[in-house]
Parts: sequence; structure tokens; C-alpha cells
Amino acid sequence: MRKFMLLFTFLSSILTLHSQDLPPVGDSAKFSILTCSPGEEVYSKFGHTGLRVYDKNSNVDIVFNYGIFDFNTDNFIAKFVAGETDYMLGVYPTDSFLAEYALENRVVGEQVLNLTLAEKRKLYNALKINYQPENRTYRYNFVFDNCATRPFLKTMEAIDGVINFDEIADEKSYRAWITEYTGENTWTQFGIDLIFGKDADECPSQKESIFLPEVLASELQTATILPKTGSPRKMIIEHSNLVSKQPSETSSNDALISPLIFNIFLFILSLLVTIYGGKFRNARKIFDCTVFVASALLGLIILLLMLFSEHPLLGHNYNLLWLNPLNIIPAIVMWNKNLRKFLFFYHIFNFILLATALVVLALSIQAFNIATLPLLLLLILRTLKAIDRGRQKLFKRHILNKKRW
Repeated sequence: MRKFMLLFTFLSSILTLHSQDLPPVGDSAKFSILTCSPGEEVYSKFGHTGLRVYDKNSNVDIVFNYGIFDFNTDNFIAKFVAGETDYMLGVYPTDSFLAEYALENRVVGEQVLNLTLAEKRKLYNALKINYQPENRTYRYNFVFDNCATRPFLKTMEAIDGVINFDEIADEKSYRAWITEYTGENTWTQFGIDLIFGKDADECPSQKESIFLPEVLASELQTATILPKTGSPRKMIIEHSNLVSKQPSETSSNDALISPLIFNIFLFILSLLVTIYGGKFRNARKIFDCTVFVASALLGLIILLLMLFSEHPLLGHNYNLLWLNPLNIIPAIVMWNKNLRKFLFFYHIFNFILLATALVVLALSIQAFNIATLPLLLLLILRTLKAIDRGRQKLFKRHILNKKRW
């Protein structure tokens, strides 16, 4: 991360030095899509895309990069979570761009675009206009407007015709596409699956799937340009690697314990609490309080994201059925004996929500992460136990009241 920040500062200084005018290019200029392979850090797991302009005769070799953002922006973390992050277009020498990815040992592939002279001029003029200080900033959207979609959109607008893609072989949901890069049983994907709602299970169209840089590169490689006049031509005329991955010791950032194993451990712990909790009343109450507080806080985060975040794919999240923000209520009320009756009926209400979540999972109404199941069963187990305990206490109180009468 430190190396990334140093490089970012260096590249930002280059951006400032060349912020006013872009050099002219001649008719021999080549335009190409640069695709950077995924990195190890979370922010780099999905890869990156740049648009290179190279003119040997004019001594111009620059990259248009739509992935620049400023960590020093006021309330950066809050804005990022809310989906209100502004990215901007940066331009700097290709050598500097490639050096960053060589340092991180990531592949950078180049696909030279098969553009006519008029299309090249139109594309470069559009990029220059986009690079003006008043135009270079844009509201980043992970799916619909990012570092991959922007270069493609600018290229598509410059083409005098349409881009024809090959038929896609298989359809995948947004969630499935993202899982390919994060891994199925990782903490990153577990967190993503918690905050992603039912919308993430929709399948993007072929053009919508290019929000992932490697998918864009794959689609462009077999695409053709259908001009308004003339014969169809291939979209890509040359493909090569500008930076290759070097042999290195294999290292993994994966956690020692996967979310599935960890959550299974929690479920086993809940079984032990259920069996032996009667002998350790205080420990059992602390365990239940912790479980309900944790589920309430996670549910509150999901609810706030669903209601207020501009990030796509966060709507209609059925995880709120089992991560119920109202679970803060039993965490507090369980310590007050006078509210046992209220607590009993709350647990019945919560069990209905948990059972509904189990149905949603079983019927695949929304895709749940597999590591969710042990936690869902844990909450069902402890809620049923709380209902049984409440029923017994209310029954005893009813019997005592009858005897007194």
C-alpha cells in the first residue's frame, strides 16, 4: 500500500505538470486499450483499463487513465461508502503507467484499435475535451461508469458505425462475475454478499458486463466494427503484452480461517451454549447479547447502504431478514425481568423473519453466501431456545397467578 501511495503521489505530480494542454498527434498515431491484470489488494482485485495514444513521429506516448481518485478528499471514506466518490481522468507518460504495474508484478496487455484516420481524430479530440479541468471529474459507479466503461464509451462514440460483439457463451449474474475475482469462500466476497441485494443476481447484458477490464478486453478481441459505409473490419488489429508477470514466490493474502469455517465454529459454540447454558446463565446471556448486538449492527449497516448509498446492486437486500436491526431490542430487554412477555413475542416475530430468510435461501430468491447458513441456523437455534424459555417462564407465572387467585 505504501508503494502504491508513493506512485500515486508521483503520478499526480505529472498530472499537475501537464494539466493544461495535451500534445498534438499526427495521422500515424495508434490508439490502444491497455488491460491490467488483477492485483492482490482489494482495490485492485478487478484489474484496470487505460487508453494509450502512441505516435512515434510526434514523440507522444501517453495513457488516459480514468481511475484517479484522491484519498485526501474531505470525508473520503464516508463518500466512498455512500457511493459519492468522484474519480477523474489523468494523463501521464506510458512508461510511468507501466512502471506501477511492473512494480506490482501485474500483466499489462495492449490491444491496438483498428480505427480510421477520421475516427482517431474524433477520439483524440473527445479525450482532449474530456481532459479539460472542468470536464475531467466524474461520479464513479462501480458497475455502470468506471475506468473500463469510460474508455470503451469514448471509443464507441468515435466510431463511424457500430461495434458488433460475438454472442456470449454463458450468462452470469453481477454477483457471479465479481466472485470470479474475489473467490467464493473469502472474507471479501462474504462481505460483498452481505451488502449486495437481489439486484446483484440479475444478469448484465453483454455490453454491461464490460465493467470488468478483462471482460472488456476479451469482448474487444473478437468484436468487429460495422461501418456505415464499407466492409466490416476487426476491432483489434494487434495484441501483445507490454508488462509480463515475473516468476515470484507464491504468497497469499487469504485469511487463515475462511468465513465458512469460522461461522461453523460459531454455530458449534451456540450448540454448546444451548446444551449447557442452563448451568452458566450469565455466560449464556452474554453470548446471546453479543449475537443479537452483532446482527443488529450488521443489519443497520446494510439498511443504511440500501436506503442511502448510490452504489448499484445494494437494493432489495433479503439479508435484512436475518440480520435484523431490531435485534438490538432483545440485547437490551433480556436484562429486564419485567419485560419477559414483550421479549417472548419479539422472539416469535424474529423467528418468522428467520424462517422466511431460510425459505429465501432454499428457493434462491436471492443468492446467499454459503457462509451465511451457519449464522442463520445459529440465530434460529438461539431464538427458538429463547421462545421456549420464555414460554416456560410465562406458563409458570400463569400457574402461580392461578394459585394465588
